[in-house]
Amino acid sequence: MNENFNEDVMRAVSNEYRRKMLELLYFNGDLEYAELMKRVGFRLGESSKFAYHLNKLEKAGLVTKKLNGKYTLTGDGKRIVRILLDENLKDVDPITEFANNVDIDLYATASIIVFLGLFLLIFNAILLVMALLGIPSTVEIMGQKYIKPINTVIPLFFLLAGGSLTLLSLCLFKKSGKKYSLLEKIVLQKYLFLLLIKKGNIGKYVGLLTASIIIAVLSSILPFII
Repeated sequence: MNENFNEDVMRAVSNEYRRKMLELLYFNGDLEYAELMKRVGFRLGESSKFAYHLNKLEKAGLVTKKLNGKYTLTGDGKRIVRILLDENLKDVDPITEFANNVDIDLYATASIIVFLGLFLLIFNAILLVMALLGIPSTVEIMGQKYIKPINTVIPLFFLLAGGSLTLLSLCLFKKSGKKYSLLEKIVLQKYLFLLLIKKGNIGKYVGLLTASIIIAVLSSILPFII
């Protein structure tokens, strides 16, 4: 560690919570008190414990509070984070590193919404083209095949819904953290299940995922039966 830093700084960065605070501010920019506390991993009832660690960083001159109420890194704060990263003081696996630098709640929500949005976009775009070209659909019920024209209103509705959901998911991906690019976040969705298990949040998203699957199934059935 750089000898130019005083003892207060050395003590401030010796704690895991405080190092995480510094990295979050470094990679995500200015954050409000409640947002920073949430991302570090403190619950609502642990505000005093979080304030203790934040105060240590402020006294060490690494973090300061701006006029708009948000917390930001000072010049020394940015420099100490770069030193910590360069020296690889934490031996972290890629999944843990990713989890530490994104808002898991926003990321998980965006991941589920983008699945539904893209499905609605692609499937209903195909149906709409078929409807506009006058290509009928073939429906088989109890072994009997029926040919009927595709209802254009329903695919158009779900197509617009899919586009809106996809845009919403992209906004949530962007807000979930600045360290990783949008493409990296989409690719790293393969680790979503592991991330949720690691954070203990998987139960929160079962309902959202179930609802998404139901909507996807309905959107693929309704144009053929109405």
